[in-house]
This record gives sequence, structure tokens and C-alpha cells, in this order.
Amino acid sequence: VTLLGTQNGSVTGMSATTQVINCGGGGTVCSAEVTTGTPITLTETPNAGATFGAWSGNCTVTSPTSCSVIVSNDVTVSATFN
Repeated sequence: VTLLGTQNGSVTGMSATTQVINCGGGGTVCSAEVTTGTPITLTETPNAGATFGAWSGNCTVTSPTSCSVIVSNDVTVSATFN
């Protein structure tokens, strides 16, 4: 997960009920190793004063704040905060 834009936020990734990635809090690029075929739901949270812009990369938008990924080899997703 790569965080882009002029503002800050965070992205959390869940597989079923297990958190597999937490990106934000000082980092702009985060990664995790999971088994091929694992479905992950990514959810964005803008920091105070920021707004979420868009998802890009290998994810399917499932709501205004979430996207889903099925891991197949390396998967890259970006979240833009403005």
C-alpha cells in the first residue's frame, strides 16, 4: 500500500477478522506477506483536516471508503489523501 497526496491518512487491511496491514502513522509505503488467493479488504481513514481522494492500482472499490484485493503474486494499491 502506498499513501499519496498532499495530506495524510491511514489504510488498514483485514483478511476475515485478522489485520494484515496497517499503513500510516509516519510511513507512506507499507507491505505485508500473505498467502496467494487471500482476500483482503482495505479501509482508508483520513487524518484531521484531510479528505480521501481515490483508490488506484489492483483493488476493486466496494464502498466510498473501502476496496477489496485478492492477492495473486505482488499486488500494489495506492490511496490518495487531499
